[in-house]
Amino acid sequence: MTDKNEAENYSSRHLPDYLIIGTQKGGSTSLYNYLIKHPDILPSSKKELHFFDKMENYKKGIGWYQKQFSFPISSNQKKITGEATPNYLSDSLAPKRIARDLPKTTKFIVLLRNPIDRAYSNYQMNVKRGLEQCSFEEAIVNNEKRLKDKFSHITRTHKKQGADQWVYPYITRGVYIKQLKTWMKLFSKNQFLILKSEDLFSKPQKVVNRAIQFLELDENKLNLEMFDIYHKGKYSDEMSQKTRNILVDYYRPYNQSLEKLLDMKFNWDH
Repeated sequence: MTDKNEAENYSSRHLPDYLIIGTQKGGSTSLYNYLIKHPDILPSSKKELHFFDKMENYKKGIGWYQKQFSFPISSNQKKITGEATPNYLSDSLAPKRIARDLPKTTKFIVLLRNPIDRAYSNYQMNVKRGLEQCSFEEAIVNNEKRLKDKFSHITRTHKKQGADQWVYPYITRGVYIKQLKTWMKLFSKNQFLILKSEDLFSKPQKVVNRAIQFLELDENKLNLEMFDIYHKGKYSDEMSQKTRNILVDYYRPYNQSLEKLLDMKFNWDH
């Protein structure tokens, strides 16, 4: 806010009403940007604050975090605010920190994407950034030793170029059942809205309306005629069918447990 009088009408001592906590490469940027177009949803200083998952931010204290949210000092209309850090879902420390530091009324929005597509998108992003020199199959072997034997016949000798220090949990981040069980031990199930990333990509208006209803706002105030997909990746090559088949088998029991826990179908076994 550049106008001084307008700035004086806002306070920077507010905690988020909602968090979009996951998953990475699941569409959180798109959903966040759709939501903040609603007149009653105020943005944070930036989409991903990484307060609860990065020690360099967390040690700044809750006061620093509150300053990332500008909020009307007085308003006759209901206003809410939030942020979207998709790493929170899989982070080992974030759930306990959030349970300790945020109000019990905080709501959590979770976007879950087919874990195979999520992993490949994550991999391709790192390739594009120059942080990954391995083939996708080799990266999986490096990250997930239990898949080493299954992939040994299709991995190839590939000279790594100084990226050994980087570790990207492409596979384990897609085991959502374990992550959500950790969160649901600390928070009530009705604090969560679980959404399919595939639905957001194909039916954005419907999914955004569900999120706005969950946040107890009027969905009629947001009518977007055009939805852009933010940070949409373009792959240099496609995943091999053999690799996909192995990962389908790997994820199947985890996905079945997830469907049972959430009582919803994902249809990711392909």
